[in-house]
Amino acid sequence: MHDYRTQAIKDVPYHHQMMYFVLKKRRYVCKHCNKRFYESYDFLAKYLRRTTRATKGILYELFDVCTKKEIAKRYQVSTATVSRV
Repeated sequence: MHDYRTQAIKDVPYHHQMMYFVLKKRRYVCKHCNKRFYESYDFLAKYLRRTTRATKGILYELFDVCTKKEIAKRYQVSTATVSRV
């Protein structure tokens, strides 16, 4: 193991309150090529700071009658992020 990095991760809203948790990501060094890489997590897509559950929640609400602006406000993301999901 090489070092740690803490990252704030967004999750789905709970009782109209945005939920966050702090993840202590572990970074490793390959003994053969000396390349550094982070541990992978099944609930977190690469390069994203929101859980896959939050992404699925946004998708679910897109199929509902909610507007992109309402969804962006509820999940505290931009409307462009909602469009990209």
